[in-house]
Amino acid sequence: MNKEQKIMDAKIMQANGERQKEIAKVLGVTERTVRKYLKTPPGRKTRKKRASKLDAYREYIGTIIEENPQYNNATSHVKCNR
Repeated sequence: MNKEQKIMDAKIMQANGERQKEIAKVLGVTERTVRKYLKTPPGRKTRKKRASKLDAYREYIGTIIEENPQYNNATSHVKCNR
């Protein structure tokens, strides 16, 4: 059972009148975790996209690949470090 399923189960069990201690026992987590699950808003959290280390070189790498498709990653790496 994944975390999202446990959160949904905890909320359903609470709506049915079960205590946090009972919910914790059924789900196999601590009471503190159940409290956290019950406070969690519905839906998934979205993470911010981080910049890639290659973003600065993406355009250059694209031109190398277009000009010489037979280049491999090692050759491209050597050219970028010059």
